This record gives sequence, C-alpha cells and structure tokens, in this order.
Amino acid sequence: MNPMPDLNLRARFPDASDTYIGFAQKFFREHQLGTFTEPRFWELIDKARSVVSNRNSESENHRLHRKALITAFSALDIGQLYDAAEIYWRRYFELNDRKVWSAIHIVCGCSDDSFMDFREWVLSQGESAFRAMKDDPDSLPELMIRAGTDCPFFEGAICGPIWQVFEDRTGGVEIPLLDQSFTELTGEWIEEVDAQRLFPKCFAHRNATKS
Repeated sequence: MNPMPDLNLRARFPDASDTYIGFAQKFFREHQLGTFTEPRFWELIDKARSVVSNRNSESENHRLHRKALITAFSALDIGQLYDAAEIYWRRYFELNDRKVWSAIHIVCGCSDDSFMDFREWVLSQGESAFRAMKDDPDSLPELMIRAGTDCPFFEGAICGPIWQVFEDRTGGVEIPLLDQSFTELTGEWIEEVDAQRLFPKCFAHRNATKS
C-alpha cells in the first residue's frame, strides 16, 4: 500500500480553498490507497479500447472509447480511482519530452494544446504504445498505422473519464494532491540539422502522406 501523502496541505497548496483542503485531508485519512496496480490500469485501458472499430468514424470511435473508459473506471472504488489517476498522471508526464514532441510535430504538426491531446492518445493505445513512444519516438508512424489513424490526438482520453467519475462520486471535488514535482517539459530541443537523422521513420511517413 502506498504511504499516505503528507497532510500539511495548506503549506503545499497555499491558494487552495478551505473546502478543498478539508476534503483532501479527510479523503487521505479515510481511503486505502495502493490497491489498484499499474498492470490492472493497462488491462482496463486495453479492454476499453476493444470497442474501437475501423468501421466507425474517428469521432464515433472516440465517443465509444470514452464511454467504455467511464464504465470501466466507474467499477473502481474511490481509493482505486485515486490510484488510477496517479498512474495516469505519472505516465502522461513521462511523455512530456521534447523528443516525443518533435516526433509528432514532424508527422502532423503539433501545438502546445495538441501535444496534450497526443499524449492522451498514446496512453489510450495501451502500455506497449506508451513504452514504444517513450523509448523510441521515431516509432510513431508504426503506432499510427497499427491504430488505423492519421490523426493521433484524443482530447481528454484518459483524464476525462477518471476525473468525471471521481467528481461524480465526490459532488464535484477534484482529485486531491497529485504530485506536481515532475510535470515540466524534459529533454533537449532537436536541432533541424539533426532531426532527419534522429527521426527517419517520421519524415518518411510525412513525405509519403504528402505525395
């Protein structure tokens, strides 16, 4: 079981409302954390993705996929929902890397907001996609082909369902005390002169789709 987070919340969140602080303190005292593991998280993600079909439009697949995720997360108790949010949070920000951003920018172009939607899409494709993108961003075209998409963006794919279910259970109170210490963009920007050497598959995919 994960240790209970530091409850000196007022010092850590000086701008938070008294309602939020009070809820967070009560939440961590009353709920057991650490019972929902990462393998179960990825199993849930994979099961929800099974509703996707190449017979549907992309928007319809997103609607069905999000609905399946809401159903899956609704089966968890409130402590497990927090665990799921924490797993999502860490993996989402592990992808907050300049090499990952370079890959999607080469293939599709990618703004700040689109980069958030792209990382959501990667996580919605499961653990193997997450690992591939983290370890070798140039593998992006293979992930897109496997998923049958030329638009690898999915706004709020994972965070939306988790936060919706949590707030439905708590009367609108947000998930408390997710660690903010590792959320900055990491890595070095790729110089233009190095990009084609580092991302040959991404450039090949972009050129093929433009021809």
